[in-house]
Amino acid sequence: MKNIKYIILSLTLLIVTSCGDDDFSIAYVDDEVKTALVGTLQLDRTIAAPSTQIGFSVTIPQSFTAESKVQVTAKRQISVVSNSFAQIIATVTIPAGATTGTGVIEMPGNTGDTSDWNGIADYAEIAITGLALTQPENGSIDDPFVMTSEPISVTALQYNASWMAPATSTLKVIMDWEGPYDTRNFSLYMWNTDDGFYYEGSTSSSGARFRGDFFNNPANEVHPDGNYAVEIDVPASYAGTGDVPYYIQLVHPDGTTDFYPGTLLNSESLAGTFFDVVYFTKTTDGDGNVTFTSSSAL
Repeated sequence: MKNIKYIILSLTLLIVTSCGDDDFSIAYVDDEVKTALVGTLQLDRTIAAPSTQIGFSVTIPQSFTAESKVQVTAKRQISVVSNSFAQIIATVTIPAGATTGTGVIEMPGNTGDTSDWNGIADYAEIAITGLALTQPENGSIDDPFVMTSEPISVTALQYNASWMAPATSTLKVIMDWEGPYDTRNFSLYMWNTDDGFYYEGSTSSSGARFRGDFFNNPANEVHPDGNYAVEIDVPASYAGTGDVPYYIQLVHPDGTTDFYPGTLLNSESLAGTFFDVVYFTKTTDGDGNVTFTSSSAL
């Protein structure tokens, strides 16, 4: 009987103690006066497929004596296939005394959201959404700042998993253009501008959309370091199809993306010709790390 009485007493004490905790609950109120700042955001491009990278630069309206971190947010604005509204956050560090910084952010959304050549307009918005100053251990820096910017609307391209997902030591090259694809059927080639040798190509006789290539895929090839060009072949059989807008996209091993839009002006006169649209250089360092740099050939 003594053991039973002890158990009951302990339960009663526990209940009383728990109820008493509510008397000491205090809601946190942030009453610090905030200084609202407006920054400037610039994007490398305003058209991208979900999950691919967009480069950006930020400019803040004043410098600080401490290092600062600027937050940039990309929000999907519409729901196409799923009902989720995705959000991606990136930060860029700006050194003390400076006012600019650069970074990359992933295009939000569902890779299953499809689109035609024109894409999905106003699919996402990207803007500056915050600013914080790096604090020393004693927390002595006054940091009452908030920051925003004008949002930038981004159009969604169709995602192509084969040629838009990054791969180790590989430069993925993809071309897309405006159809109809049964009468506009271009080929894509990669050639070495140092020795004139053609290393890879992407052709199709079916009129399918997209041309793509895995350049320097370690699974079956290792190309020499050097200078290369991406070349478009316009067959003679497609004369008279009119101006054709296109883009070339290069996906680097780390996921960063170079984007080169253009237009094949009056493809009737271009029929039966081929020309360079992008130059790139392959470099391998002493540790075997492969990197690529690119530029427009036009």
